[in-house]
Amino acid sequence: MKKISLQLRLTLLSSLLLSVACILLTFTINLSVQKMITPLKLIPTQDITESIPTTESIPTTEIIPIAKQKDFRMESVFAMISIIFIGTGATYVMVGRALAPVKDLTGYTKRKCVENLSEEIPLPHTHDEIYDLTLAFNEMSSHLEQSFSLQKQFSADVAHELRTPLASMQVKLEVHRLSHPDEAQLTNELLLQIGRLSTLVDDLLWFSKDTPLQDITTVDVTQLCADVASELADTAAEKQMELSMSGDAFFTRGNDTLLERVFYNLLHNAMKYSPPATKIGIRFHSNTRTVEVWDEGTGIPADEKAFIFEPFYRIDKSRNRKIGGNGLGLAICKKILTRHGATIVAVDNQPRGTIFQITFSA
Repeated sequence: MKKISLQLRLTLLSSLLLSVACILLTFTINLSVQKMITPLKLIPTQDITESIPTTESIPTTEIIPIAKQKDFRMESVFAMISIIFIGTGATYVMVGRALAPVKDLTGYTKRKCVENLSEEIPLPHTHDEIYDLTLAFNEMSSHLEQSFSLQKQFSADVAHELRTPLASMQVKLEVHRLSHPDEAQLTNELLLQIGRLSTLVDDLLWFSKDTPLQDITTVDVTQLCADVASELADTAAEKQMELSMSGDAFFTRGNDTLLERVFYNLLHNAMKYSPPATKIGIRFHSNTRTVEVWDEGTGIPADEKAFIFEPFYRIDKSRNRKIGGNGLGLAICKKILTRHGATIVAVDNQPRGTIFQITFSA
């Protein structure tokens, strides 16, 4: 069902009430006029002629002809319809003006995001319910901004505090491995886990930052992806994977370092979660400004596609833990792309696998 605006609903309701009032008023007026005309028709003409010498000025037939009565009824109905239409139009305009502060508040609310929660919405001049609603929304935005700031500061502080001891542990383990080669297997396992923790800390520290984009240039996305593919060539060779690139040359405005991280994460995930001897690739569509990163893996369940870009979300927690994922890779990709005014969605690949579609606005 098509959505009906509040302005139109209020106008229709007011028009209905106006129509009922006009119909009742027209009916009442016609009924009153009819009652006034009926006694005049019954006045005997002989009584009038006896008391008045001149009878030429006294009508001996109906005082108001039937045709005149019909004209009166038609004119009253026409006036009623005109009033209803004019009143409806005037009501629509006045309701629109009355709801203008609501539309302004809606516009400001739609532009609200994590980056501008501290910006207050201008208060309307009239101290009415819209004023109170705007004031309440500003207070809520202020509380949310404080909560987000505390959360980000906490994440950044924790990440900073963890980096130093992890780096120290890694150095000591590497020294221990050199001095105790017989314990190399245990040392390597510990170093691997520390490396994962260090990566998680770095990702968490980056994810907690909201610095604006810098060093914006025209990025050759095709060449950038080719460099990433070359960097991951050894990983693809180990799993006997075939990596292909197709489509037109693709350019966009942005930060090449951040965009390189996006495609590195997506290609690395495609290799990591796809079985050996399968294909992965990138397709460029310059006409729709879309880049697709596809694989032939196990795919993503339909009911989980909406959550995979959330921080620390994992489809298969046990499998991700074995492979080494920390649940932040796709969240970082989405955050970087959002800053570039781009969107990313996951769709099914046929006959199997997943396609990550990235659409740039400019």
